[in-house]
Amino acid sequence: MSSLSLTSRHRILTLGDGNFSYSLALAKQLKNQGNESVNIQLIATSYDTYEELIGKYPESKRICAQLTQLGATICHRVDATNIHESLVAAGAEPKLRFDAVVFNHPHCGEENVRRHQSLLSHFYASALEVLEKKKEKKEEKELRGILLTLAERQPERWQAVQRALSAGLTLYRQVDDVDNDDQFGLVYERKRHQNGKSFHQVTLYGEKMKQTSTLFIFRRQEDDMDTRSATGTAVCTVTGKEKMMMTTRKRKAEKDLWLEFACTQCEKSFKSAQGLKTHVHMVHELEAGSASMKVLLCKFCDRTFKKEDAKRQHELAKHGKDPLIKPDWYETRQIIDSTRRAKCDYDKNNERAEDLFDM
Repeated sequence: MSSLSLTSRHRILTLGDGNFSYSLALAKQLKNQGNESVNIQLIATSYDTYEELIGKYPESKRICAQLTQLGATICHRVDATNIHESLVAAGAEPKLRFDAVVFNHPHCGEENVRRHQSLLSHFYASALEVLEKKKEKKEEKELRGILLTLAERQPERWQAVQRALSAGLTLYRQVDDVDNDDQFGLVYERKRHQNGKSFHQVTLYGEKMKQTSTLFIFRRQEDDMDTRSATGTAVCTVTGKEKMMMTTRKRKAEKDLWLEFACTQCEKSFKSAQGLKTHVHMVHELEAGSASMKVLLCKFCDRTFKKEDAKRQHELAKHGKDPLIKPDWYETRQIIDSTRRAKCDYDKNNERAEDLFDM
C-alpha cells in the first residue's frame, strides 16, 4: 500500500465514523508507515453520545480504547453540519483547524434525495470553517482537504460535485472503487446509523452484491489554483453556464439510470418494481384519495362520515325518521301531574264528606 503524504504537523478530523473502525484503521496505517518525524493529531468523532455509541455498537468500546492508546482524541455529539460549534462544545479549542476533514458514507436515515443534497451543502460549508488554509508551496500533499466517500449512485443523485463547486470547493482528485485503492483503501466496518448493521453488501434482484464506493478529495478553489499554477498544471475555471450544463447532464443521466424504478411524483427511487408499486399505492394513491375525500357532517350532532349511506343510516338510527319533530314528553308530564293533583283533591273531599255523614 502506498503511503499517505503528510506535513510535519498534520491534523486529521473524522466525522460520523459509526463504530470508529475507520479511524482505527487510519491510525494504524499512519503508524505502520513510520511517520515518526510527523506530528499526527487524529480527532475521531461520532454524532452519538458515548452511551448511545456502545449501546448501538458494542465493539466500539474496545475500538475507542485502542484509538486512545494510539494517541487519538475522541469526541462525541459532533454534528457534521455544525462542526466548529459542536467541537467546541465537546471540549476542543475554538481555534483548532484541520489539514484533512474526512466524512465517509453520510446518511440521514431515509432515502430522501433532497435531504441528502442539503446535508452535503451544509457539510461543505461547515468543513470549510475548520479547514486549514494551504501553507506549503513546493510539495503537494495527498491527505489534505475535504475527503468525502459515497456509495455507488449517490454522487450523481446527491449532486456531490456540483454542490461542492457552489460551496467554493474544487475537485482535486476522484478515486473510484476506493476500497481496492493502494493508497486510500482501508479495511473497516460500514455500519448503519439506526441499527448498527452493515450496508457494505446489499440485496439487489434477490442477489447479494457488494457496493463500491468513490472517494472525492475537495480543496479550496484558491488553494487548488495556486497548486496547479506552481506545478505547471493548467488551471481550469468553471463558468456559471458550464456548471448549469454539467448539472443538466448529470440530472439527465440520473433520470435515465433510475427511470425504471423511480417514482415520477417524488424524488424517491427503488431497487425493485414491487417496491415502487407499493410506494405509489400507499403514499400517493391512498393519501391523495384521503386528502381529497369529502367529509360528510351529521345535521344533528358532531359525527362525520366518509359515505352518504353511512351518514343516512346514522341519522335514522340515532335521530329518528322525523328528527325535527320535537318530543311531547313535557306536555304529557304536565297532564299526568295535573291528573294526580285532581285525584288527590277528590280523595280529600271524599274523606271530609264521609266524616260529616258519620257525625
